[in-house]
Amino acid sequence: VADLYERLAADGLGYGPVFRGVRAAWRTGGDVFTEVELPTEDGGSFGLHPALLDAALHGIDLGGLLPDSTDGTLLPFAWQGVSLHAAGATRLRVQLSEGIGGSVVVRVADDTGAPVASVDGLTLRAVSADQLARASDPHRDALFRLDWVAASGAAAAWAGSVAVLGTDGPALDGAERYADLAALSAALDEGRPVPDAVVTVLPRAAGGSSAGEAVREVTYRTLGLLQGWLADERVEGTRLVLVSEGAVAAAADEDVVDMAGAAAWGLVRSAQSENPGRFVLVDQDADEAAVTVLDVMLASGEPQVAVRRGELRVPRLARHGAGGALVPPAGTQGWALDVTGTRSLEGLALVEHGPAVAPLKGD
Repeated sequence: VADLYERLAADGLGYGPVFRGVRAAWRTGGDVFTEVELPTEDGGSFGLHPALLDAALHGIDLGGLLPDSTDGTLLPFAWQGVSLHAAGATRLRVQLSEGIGGSVVVRVADDTGAPVASVDGLTLRAVSADQLARASDPHRDALFRLDWVAASGAAAAWAGSVAVLGTDGPALDGAERYADLAALSAALDEGRPVPDAVVTVLPRAAGGSSAGEAVREVTYRTLGLLQGWLADERVEGTRLVLVSEGAVAAAADEDVVDMAGAAAWGLVRSAQSENPGRFVLVDQDADEAAVTVLDVMLASGEPQVAVRRGELRVPRLARHGAGGALVPPAGTQGWALDVTGTRSLEGLALVEHGPAVAPLKGD
């Protein structure tokens, strides 16, 4: 085992000193036996020290236990029947045997032969050298961003009935219009049919309100609207479509212009998670084209939609990408986090900033 860890490093598995625990190994029949130990006698408060457990599996890499993989290095993937029989061991004797379906059976004892741990089945999966290299990249993509992408595929025709709520709601041909929830409720009391969807504009703040006042007013009124809607069981199967303008930035070159509407979007998102299928959020641009694609939006079943120049965009998580990682500028020790683009995470960057390394002044 003298060159075991050098060979593993060449395959992309670099182990630090604490994890280089294999001291001896041998084979008997189809089984592999190893002796492993911690470089320190202190096993900490672990039932079984993680470095010791990891070293107990290194005998798999000696070969002969499982068929050689041509797809890369085998790494633990799924565990079955894991039991801990004793705690505090710093030296182990390990037996590795081939199990059912290509799994590995692990039996672990201390240096007196007393059982320490057992694994009835350990399934391994091959990882390529390229995957290992990407995982060790210090600037690897560990962040996600929200992308607004064009809705894919043609949605089926939607033939449900639509009503409009509010005097400032959009004009829809053939749609019944109700001044507020009370008017809709009264119409249902009189036996009018329950619409399949109701479209309304997100509440707006009174003119002259400050930004803070607008956020409080709009979120308060939106909460009242949502609570009133959920309180009427007759519209349980009806979707409430709330339309805003400029409350989300659906492209890198856009900015949020309706801060109160953005706050209301956050409130409605929470309501969507608690009441799936009840609410639809729609943000339109200045073209106000949401009405022209309403049928497509409702047929898509998407809970959140942005309409830009007549095109439907839907939110999707995407990896930030290596090119989006925040990397300090080359050739300087002083840098600072700054906003270089739009007022969003997309505009964050590390820029040169000499005062960051200047001597501190003061008494």
